Amino acid sequence: MNHRGSIGRTMFCGLVITVAPALAAPITWTFTDAFVDGSQEVTGSFVFDSGTSTVLDFNFSVAAGFFVGTPLSFDPSDASN
Repeated sequence: MNHRGSIGRTMFCGLVITVAPALAAPITWTFTDAFVDGSQEVTGSFVFDSGTSTVLDFNFSVAAGFFVGTPLSFDPSDASN
């Protein structure tokens, strides 16, 4: 029985799985045609790093309407841990 080939494949797969997340670049997602309850427009964007599953930055607003009496804006200065 030759185990050398299976060990090499296992090591290669482990290397690919370990390195792959480090190669993922953050992606900026922009709200387009987004609405709360169909009438309150959401505008803005957020940056998501899939390698770390982390939101790196965000800035969006919700227009005034039925559920929100006055316009709301959210950015990192509003955030808490």
